[in-house]
Amino acid sequence: MTAMFQEAMNEDHNPTTTPEFLTLLKQGATLWNQWRQAHPDINPCLNRCDLRNLDLSHYNFSETDLIGADLNEANLKQANFQKADLCKAILKDADLYKVDFGGAILCAANLKGADLSRANLSGANLTGANLTQANLSEANLSGSHLDQAILEGVIFHNTTMPDGTVRSD
Repeated sequence: MTAMFQEAMNEDHNPTTTPEFLTLLKQGATLWNQWRQAHPDINPCLNRCDLRNLDLSHYNFSETDLIGADLNEANLKQANFQKADLCKAILKDADLYKVDFGGAILCAANLKGADLSRANLSGANLTGANLTQANLSEANLSGSHLDQAILEGVIFHNTTMPDGTVRSD
């Protein structure tokens, strides 16, 4: 167990700044997720962080603030973003296979070319999001908000739409 994780697990000290959260984040999914489980009342702030090209698969980012974060080409397979705030985040060409965005805020996010196949986007706010050429195969968009979203060239294959209908183009 690393010194930072031991320190993070100490109830007298918890990360409160973006650099502290980044240090914990870079120690891997297991340590990050253990810390998140031990501290469910703390919502990390990673606003405007550069997380490009990182392997963040299986991370628990539920209720995390990632406003304007750059996750361009990141591997986020099966990550949990339930109720996270990703407004204006850059997720261009990101691998979002089986990601859980349930109730997340993705307003004005750039998801151009992202692989969102089998992703859960139920109840997500995608107002003004750029989904150009995104893969939404078998994704769940039930109850999501797509007002003013850019949907040019999106791949819909067995995709559950906001109204509950299934679309395949």
